[in-house]
Amino acid sequence: MNTSKPFQRQMSFADAGLADDGELEFGQYSPRVMWLAAAAVLLLVAVVTFAAG
Repeated sequence: MNTSKPFQRQMSFADAGLADDGELEFGQYSPRVMWLAAAAVLLLVAVVTFAAG
């Protein structure tokens, strides 16, 4: 449960970075795509682990 707070802090920090780089369109989408890809990979690994174990 303690990991949820640092995760939220990183998300808010990333959002602050997006606000600072508002002029760069690619800069706006890049971090969110990275977060979505990381979440998808972690979810996939969890599903595969449950299926295998």
